[in-house]
Amino acid sequence: MRETFLMNDGWRFHFGDLAERNFNAVHGGRFDVTEWIKAGNNGAAMVGYPDEDWRRVDLPHDFIHETGDYREEHNRIHGSLPTGVGWYRKTFHVPAEDEGKRLSLEFDGVFRDSQVWVNGHFAGRHLSGYTGFAYDITDLLNYGEANSIAVRADATLFELWSYEGGGIYRDVRLVKTDPVHVGHWGTFVRAELSDDHTSAGVVVDTTVKNDAFDAVRCTVRAEVLNGDAVVLSLEGGLEVDAFGEAVSTLTGRLDKPRLWSCDDPHRYTLRTTVLRAGEVVDQTETPFGVRSFRFDADTGFYLNGESVKLKGVCQHQDHAGVGVAIPEAVERYRVDVMKAMGVNAIRTSHNPPSPQLLELCDELGVLVMDEVRMPGTSEEALGQLEDLILRDRNHACVFLWSVGNEEAKLQPFAVGIRVFRRMQHRCHQLDPTRKVTYAMNAGWDRVSVFHDEQGFRFDVFGGNYVCYKGYEVDGRMYDAFHERFPDWPMLGSETGGSASTRGLYLPHQDSAPLSPGETHLKPWMREPKRETFVSAYGETCTPWGYSVEQTWIDCLERPFMCGTFLWTGMDYRGEIYPADWPNVVTCYGLTDLCGFGKDAYHYYRVHWNEEPGMHLFPHWSWSGHDGEVIDVWCYAACAEVELSLNGRSLGRQAMPTYRHVEWAVPFEPGVIEAVGYSADGKEVLRQRHVTAGAPAAVTLSCERTHIDADGRDVAVVTVSAEDADGNPVPVADDMIHFEVTGPAVLLGVGNGDPASHEPDKADHRRLFNGLAQVLVQATREPGEVVLRARAEGMRDATLSLRAAACEPLPWIASLDEATEQEKVETEIDNAL
Repeated sequence: MRETFLMNDGWRFHFGDLAERNFNAVHGGRFDVTEWIKAGNNGAAMVGYPDEDWRRVDLPHDFIHETGDYREEHNRIHGSLPTGVGWYRKTFHVPAEDEGKRLSLEFDGVFRDSQVWVNGHFAGRHLSGYTGFAYDITDLLNYGEANSIAVRADATLFELWSYEGGGIYRDVRLVKTDPVHVGHWGTFVRAELSDDHTSAGVVVDTTVKNDAFDAVRCTVRAEVLNGDAVVLSLEGGLEVDAFGEAVSTLTGRLDKPRLWSCDDPHRYTLRTTVLRAGEVVDQTETPFGVRSFRFDADTGFYLNGESVKLKGVCQHQDHAGVGVAIPEAVERYRVDVMKAMGVNAIRTSHNPPSPQLLELCDELGVLVMDEVRMPGTSEEALGQLEDLILRDRNHACVFLWSVGNEEAKLQPFAVGIRVFRRMQHRCHQLDPTRKVTYAMNAGWDRVSVFHDEQGFRFDVFGGNYVCYKGYEVDGRMYDAFHERFPDWPMLGSETGGSASTRGLYLPHQDSAPLSPGETHLKPWMREPKRETFVSAYGETCTPWGYSVEQTWIDCLERPFMCGTFLWTGMDYRGEIYPADWPNVVTCYGLTDLCGFGKDAYHYYRVHWNEEPGMHLFPHWSWSGHDGEVIDVWCYAACAEVELSLNGRSLGRQAMPTYRHVEWAVPFEPGVIEAVGYSADGKEVLRQRHVTAGAPAAVTLSCERTHIDADGRDVAVVTVSAEDADGNPVPVADDMIHFEVTGPAVLLGVGNGDPASHEPDKADHRRLFNGLAQVLVQATREPGEVVLRARAEGMRDATLSLRAAACEPLPWIASLDEATEQEKVETEIDNAL
């Protein structure tokens, strides 16, 4: 039977390339060989290679991020961090009884241009840093003995124009199967709903591999489970040639299916069993959802026949404390933050996502536009597209394939038509159930005419931004496109693009300084040392930028628009325009790099959720600015808002639909409060801010009370400060020191400051505008975990978590040094 083991623990890591990778180091110069002269000669991949000076790391791992080496001379678009090469080694034991099975290494992602060797033998090379891959290493292993893997990751070249990290930043698995087994990504299950949704036609394609020297006849059984109950069972025979593969196609009908939706993300499980001579030789389980997608050129997007406006964000894989090496628990936190804003869709910009993100979106009911990294029709480019679709096509959340983004040397030319036509055709071949789009920029309303004249259309048109010469910054490009192409569905594949910095009410870098005696700080507070920051009010700041309010209004008011994908859900490293050094993190996110919401985030939270919401800003802690006039804004889902300061009314205003109200208020310490009223005059909402005193105590908070003792789970902890009266201090910037005791480790820290050069792999972090974040990761031992935080002149804080015993995923650890050395000496003696 199939066994799957995590290979994430106990790797050795070396930063930089290796001058010698041959067997000399082990044999004292007996053999003068290199990896390409003879088979099996890569010494770095041999048992016993001297790696005592290599650092022990667990996966996922981002070796670029952990350097913390921010420098002005490094590439600013990519986060002002160095590039480089990293080497990984892992030595492990393979039982003698595994001989006769097939063993494969599966990598979910290595950035980038990876080469893998096993016991000195070359296993394969993979260029893309974003697509997964697998190598059959059966023939390269020593059964009943020690084995070594070496992986070289070359992150010196880029694929994106933002931070990408480096190393084995996603999971690695060892998979053991019978020689006759379901192939890698070899299952495709789809369910087509009837018009009345009372049944669904189920089609199951299963690719069976036969890695044996004789042809075989086998049986493929496909069972659909709803919980533990089998609700559909299908079966058929299949002949597979020696070292060949064949596809079994089984069809059936599922009655009265429970549908997958954003509100009810129900999934079935497909259990696929391969039998040979009546004996089970392989079995896999594939979760899937029954649902339907439809794009209408007049009325937008439909999920299961119901109109749904896509409230989407574009999302990078990058987070404070871990870089691109995001554990599943942190990814869950990120999706939860977006869902709390009201997000129902994510665009993976601009590359294939991690499998764990798709699994979470399946589970939590978030739709996904799944995007390939680079368009093309070369074997490499089409291979990346095929890998994306084969890996992800069973996910219920994936509703649309995207074949590229803003390709200036393709989209307006005939070569682009040829490339995109072929890519879309290949998508339809591999997955006939989903539509295809492409994210076009730079006058896309006019470029689309060229596409149409050439006889080619994407299934769904994706337009990036609405600002182009000849138009004001508004939604008239949407109207012009729809008027010209009334039968072409469209969505805003990338919109907004305004920038802001959490908690900083500051000017653009080109704003004029205050005149002598000027006290009206409209609409931001000025501070020359922060001139590279954009304000927290959500400024556009770029030629293509668009206000947070108008972006949503332009989409909402047009029924033909399927939805919008805001740029971006969260901040990410690199691409810092319109700011400059010392910034190392972009400001386009609706949250900062930690996931702390900016004011723009709360605009969408107020208007994208069913429950009425309110957001009053800025804070009211402006020590030293008495009498200076501050712009106070309020977003609210109500008819009117009244603002008061220290009990005095400052006026009651009608709330413009999907916009904000504002007051110019001279600062005085105390309480500023907003009250929202319904159309009939009833109070429905209330929010207040209190002027805080000096920071007196550190506070720690976490939505969890326990973490699983599985070596992978992570608690995301918010760090803040409060004054002597318990009020939060939104301007605190104190340095906080952390200590973890018990069965856990400090995985990383962050604070969302776009210009911070503090290391994320540290036991301290400065608060940025009152907030910081700590990631605490469990070990495999149960017990009490205590996080302590202290700061000079402030009361300490502690947070207790229970590391709960659980059944961890099967995993393969590295051999300990004594066992490894014993195996090495035996192997060398045998070789000599």
